[in-house]
Formats: sequence, structure tokens, C-alpha cells
Amino acid sequence: MRLVYQHYLKEKNVSFYANELAISENYLNRCTQMVLNKSVKKFIIEVSVLQSQILLKDMGKSIAEISHELNFEDPSYFSRVFKKINSISPVEYRKRIMNDFS
Repeated sequence: MRLVYQHYLKEKNVSFYANELAISENYLNRCTQMVLNKSVKKFIIEVSVLQSQILLKDMGKSIAEISHELNFEDPSYFSRVFKKINSISPVEYRKRIMNDFS
């Protein structure tokens, strides 16, 4: 988990974390599944999305800028992943934040 928190901005590939730990991807996934009840890939993405929720509070940054800052391939992929995890899009999330502070 510590490695993911340290490297999630640059590394979203499971192979990177397996190599850093000198174990196979399969073994890493089994361990992560047992401990966190989710795959390594899902954990990496969730950490990135959690960080994006913090960044979305900065109204000076566009969603595209935030997705690039978090090293997602493209803003539409970021939006799909964000919505899959949070059940709302980044735009809707940002609107809720604005309404909460109004």
C-alpha cells in the first residue's frame, strides 16, 4: 500500500509494484485481494480518484488538467473511472462541492 501511495502519480501498472516487491503480479493480486478485498489495479485507481476529489475542490483547474496531473491517459477515461467509483461524474462532483459551500 505504501508503494502505491508513493508512486500512484507516475505508475499505474501492476507490474511496477510487483517488480518493486520482487514478487509476481499474480501473487501481489492474491495478497491484495486477501487484505483489501480488491485487485491491485483497482486499489491504484481508487487512490488516484481519491486524490482527484481533493484536486477537484480547486476550481481554477479544469477536469482535463486534473486528469493529466494524475497521469490518466485522457480526460474521458478519467471521467469514466471517477464515475465508476463515485457513481457521479467529476463535473457533478464539482457541482455538489460548489453547492455545499453556497
